[in-house]
Amino acid sequence: MRVLNGRDEAALVPHWGMWALLRTVLTDRDTEARETLRPSPAMMRVVNRAGLQYADAVAEGRTGQPERAAALFADADQALAEHHWWRRLLRLLALEAAIADKWGDPVPELRVDLDAHVRAGEHQMARICRDLLRGAGAPTRRGRGLAPVPAGLRAAGVTSREMDVLGLVAEGLTNGKIAERLVISRRTVDTHVANLLAKTSSAGRSELRTIAGPILTR
Repeated sequence: MRVLNGRDEAALVPHWGMWALLRTVLTDRDTEARETLRPSPAMMRVVNRAGLQYADAVAEGRTGQPERAAALFADADQALAEHHWWRRLLRLLALEAAIADKWGDPVPELRVDLDAHVRAGEHQMARICRDLLRGAGAPTRRGRGLAPVPAGLRAAGVTSREMDVLGLVAEGLTNGKIAERLVISRRTVDTHVANLLAKTSSAGRSELRTIAGPILTR
């Protein structure tokens, strides 16, 4: 595109990386888009450079180079470490392609992103995350609890209600007492504890307390 070859303000806006990524995801003349952006002044912007890396990751994954795709994805993530909104947006596009082309590990990544979107109040992107997770065969339920879920546990599928239960397990409460505290049935608590044991690969309540300790004292 002619505008990308100039040095006016239009060439330097942080949207060209997303443009190349979208073109690549949609397979609409994707090579042309990426090669047009690569030597342009727009690459002075870190968001555009990262967008191109995500686009390159999608292209590599599509052509059967999963390790190269994952490495480019990680590089783009690192480049946008200080640009949280752009990182969440561009990752969403790349992770959709990762699911379709079977590269990387998109399900844990999407679960972490879902937590970030919810915390940021980005309800539309959170909905897209849930749709992608369901499409990948990893449905999620909206947590109805109050406790925030750390990224590591969110990636394991722990919900906010299960975090409520985990906190009370850490206090030493029995399932019956937890049910009374949360005003839910004993059977529901039993299910939450069983889920926590499975999702954290814990052998028993003592291991759950060990996991919960550092988190709850932060």
